[in-house]
Amino acid sequence: RIMNNGTHDKPCGYPQVGGYHRWRSRESWGTFGTLDPATADMYSIGNLYYYLLTSSEPWKYLEPDGYMGRSDIRHAKIAGKIVPHVPPALRNSSNPVDQVLYSAAMACFRAIPEERPTSHEVAIGLESALEWITKKKNTTRDDMWNLFHKNKT
Repeated sequence: RIMNNGTHDKPCGYPQVGGYHRWRSRESWGTFGTLDPATADMYSIGNLYYYLLTSSEPWKYLEPDGYMGRSDIRHAKIAGKIVPHVPPALRNSSNPVDQVLYSAAMACFRAIPEERPTSHEVAIGLESALEWITKKKNTTRDDMWNLFHKNKT
């Protein structure tokens, strides 16, 4: 999905311009004490999984109430409403790749930074999912979800 911009088989080459507020973690807005770069980075990684799943930037175009501006996004994240909208067709997809991307993104989007998976935990989950998919193991949506949503307490 990400490699095809509809006109040729080369990467799209999107420049880095504005919109970074859509990719920032809740705590990176500076309202929650000390910022742990590792957990903030995991939130950002969740944005990448979201993009791969939806082919859209987080908090842009897919929101049920329309486009959200910087201030709206900031307030929503600080209030704990940090998960960008995923269309039901993708959220409830039977495609195992969609299930993996959705589950990984939602784990990385957890409001409490310490509850987010580590990069190692996500890598292990992705490896397991890849093995299940290539071996055509009969899995459920819950199986994919549980790869990334483990009790951190």
